Amino acid sequence: MTKLGNFVIQYEGFSNEPQSHSVACCGEWKGQMLTVVKTADMFGLSEEKMKREVRRCVQLCSPGPNMLLLSVNPSDFTEENRKTLRFVLRFFGQDAFSYSVAIITRKEMSSTVSKVLKDCGGKYFMFEQDHGLLMKKMENTVQQNQTNFLTFTEESKSLHQSTKQSTSEDTEPPTSDGHTRPPLNLVLCGRRGVGKTSAATAILDQTELSSVSNTSECFTNQGEVCGRWVTLVELPALYGKPQQEVVKESMRSISLCDPEGVHAFILVLPEGPLTDEDKRELQTIQDTFSSRVNDFIITLLTVESDPEHPDVVMYLKENKDIQQFCQSCGGRYVVFNSRWQVPQLLELVEKSISDRQNCCCYTNQTLACGQMEDKSQLQVELEELKIKKTTSENLDQLSQCLRIVLIGKTGSGKSTSGNTILGKKVFKATSSQLSSTTSCQKERGELDGRSVVVVDTPGLFDNRLPRNRTNEELVKCTSLLAPGPHVFLLVIPIGRLTEEEQETLNLIKRIFGEDSEKFTIILFTRGDTLEHEDKSIEDYIENDSHALFKKLIDNCGGRYHVFNNYNKQNKTQVSELIGKIDSMVKKNGNSFYTNEMLQEAEEAIQKKLERILKEREEEMRERMKELEEKHNEEIKVMQTRIEQQRTENEKERKLKAEELKQKEENINEERERRRKEQNARAEEERRKKMEEEDQQEKWKQEKEALEEKIKSESKEKEIIDKNLEQVRKEMEEKQQAFEKERQEWWEKRNQEDVEKEKESSKFKQLQGEYQQEKEKYENQIKEDQKRKEQDETARKELEECYKRKMKEMKKIHEDEARKQAEEFNEFKEKYKDLEAQIEKHKKDIQDVKDKYCRCYICAFITYFKGDTPTEVEKGLKKD
Repeated sequence: MTKLGNFVIQYEGFSNEPQSHSVACCGEWKGQMLTVVKTADMFGLSEEKMKREVRRCVQLCSPGPNMLLLSVNPSDFTEENRKTLRFVLRFFGQDAFSYSVAIITRKEMSSTVSKVLKDCGGKYFMFEQDHGLLMKKMENTVQQNQTNFLTFTEESKSLHQSTKQSTSEDTEPPTSDGHTRPPLNLVLCGRRGVGKTSAATAILDQTELSSVSNTSECFTNQGEVCGRWVTLVELPALYGKPQQEVVKESMRSISLCDPEGVHAFILVLPEGPLTDEDKRELQTIQDTFSSRVNDFIITLLTVESDPEHPDVVMYLKENKDIQQFCQSCGGRYVVFNSRWQVPQLLELVEKSISDRQNCCCYTNQTLACGQMEDKSQLQVELEELKIKKTTSENLDQLSQCLRIVLIGKTGSGKSTSGNTILGKKVFKATSSQLSSTTSCQKERGELDGRSVVVVDTPGLFDNRLPRNRTNEELVKCTSLLAPGPHVFLLVIPIGRLTEEEQETLNLIKRIFGEDSEKFTIILFTRGDTLEHEDKSIEDYIENDSHALFKKLIDNCGGRYHVFNNYNKQNKTQVSELIGKIDSMVKKNGNSFYTNEMLQEAEEAIQKKLERILKEREEEMRERMKELEEKHNEEIKVMQTRIEQQRTENEKERKLKAEELKQKEENINEERERRRKEQNARAEEERRKKMEEEDQQEKWKQEKEALEEKIKSESKEKEIIDKNLEQVRKEMEEKQQAFEKERQEWWEKRNQEDVEKEKESSKFKQLQGEYQQEKEKYENQIKEDQKRKEQDETARKELEECYKRKMKEMKKIHEDEARKQAEEFNEFKEKYKDLEAQIEKHKKDIQDVKDKYCRCYICAFITYFKGDTPTEVEKGLKKD
């Protein structure tokens, strides 16, 4: 108890010398005074002395104790000690155990200690644990008791009577029908090395049990636990064994619990990370005992420390693997480390039995029914799988479903046209000039029994999205429509053709390649405008459109269609569009646009890009070198500034720390002096009270002796009366003098208390100043840390700025190179047409040359021979 008392007040206040009476020491906790009373050895005292010591304890911590710490050593704490302890606590009142916490000095456990823990309501503390944890338990207990305190209570029962009563209280009550509680059959299961035998030892409170760790067969152990007979069957690890052996041991574990059956399967899970072997063991148990076993499984999470420790509670709460594991086998679990949690385990078993109602035990019949249910469920799943497979095959057969991509600038009506094609509102369409589509969206529908898939793309030339992001989303649409789209619908509203719309097809060709024109149809929206003006689309193209607009249609093979998205009832416009798409697909050899085509276009651009980047490599290297040098200079300047600031802060911090250390030493010295004075005063007061009690007792005895002597000596009564009167007066004078001296002493002591109170105020003021200085110092450290973090953030931002500049520079060069590559490709295509025209021109020139040469020869012959030109031509033809 001496060690426990010093542990609570956190200094060597109690001596190890044997004490014949209770002593008190003072300490401090969170700024409040703490009084700890160490009692004498109660177990060796008589009943009268026990009362006196209990009364003295209450006086030493007046008006009474808020807590009782029961120091229990499991190795030598007997049943007789427990009964004596119950008797002593009765002097504190019937609710004494509600104010008590059991202090366990060793990790050993016995049935006697378990009963003490049960009396205390499960409140206990392992002596090796943290001091703060004990203080927290004490604070919680005081709060539960609403800061009330215990007082001394006279007890009429003798120790013998109390022992009989405590013995009767320890027996378990019978059930409602007058019989003892029914037995329980439990099966312990789990992988190898989880501690099944240790758990069985703790549950049954037996030191030597048959172990299953070294064999592959079931073992049975039995014993009485909490007033009921418990049968524990240890099931060996099943995972990794042959199926025949697994079934044999499973059936045997159930048979060992006949005729009732198994009330619960206790799955032991050790402390630490969840392993794959634990999961596979659970899966083997569920496969062997059928899915019904989940209603009977209780997980036993074994830990080394206190299950109520905040670290243990937080670990189990935040460990998602363990939580999922427990949920997969019913969600019932108990945190277990010794026999203390056995009642909790049995209560959970009882609750699970009552929850099951119709099936309280797991028998061979339960196993057979469960396996039949699992088999039926498996057959149902197989049928569903077959149906899914058939459906998948049907979908593959219907792979001729139409795959459409909508492309156009922001506000052209892509989303609305997609809704018109599918016949339902699935794409978000607004009248705003801002694009409502920022990424590709895929939707599916059915048209005349035919599956149609439409992908809506972000608006082209949308300034809210980077150009590369728009290009990525456009390329992504081909993946969404694997193996490839049948048609690109280039959506253009009826009205004035803008430069962006003229550039749209070129942009599509750059992204998807030249072959994309073969898969493109222009879809005109706002067809209601033509209806109001009573015009046909052909008249609009012929008379009201620009030459560039006509060229755009020609580049798409003359394919176009008109939509009036306001006329939802007109299904013909959709059917006509599908017909045009089918005609185009047929013309393309029933093929669709594939990523290979995109890859070819991208490879051509990439080659040109690499060549241009190679030409600019030296320029980029020099630019990167300049940026790197500039970055290194900025880093050096920043590091120098940070180092100077750090040196100054370190000097200031050391100076402040020395000042605080000196103040703390002064406060500790003052606290030690005050503690010694307080202990000395307490000892002096105790000695003074004992002297007063002894003096009073002495006077009482002398007075009784004198009166007795007066009665016995009747003959000398008169003389004795005179002497007695004189002695009585002398005694009264002495008593008055003593009382006066006592009163003066206590007045002096009260005066000293007033002076001590003044000193205490000064001491508190000194503590307050120290606390303020300490907080100021801590705040300065936090500011230094914050400043350091800001400097680190600035350094990181500088680093990110450097990386961003490098990335932007590289991106600019790549964009310029890509643009040149694309322009080169376009020029190359145009150059092909130019070469053909040059060849044709050369041929025409040659024909003209031949013609004029022939005419010149005819004229020459005519001039010299006198023949007619016709005769000369005939001669030339003959030649």
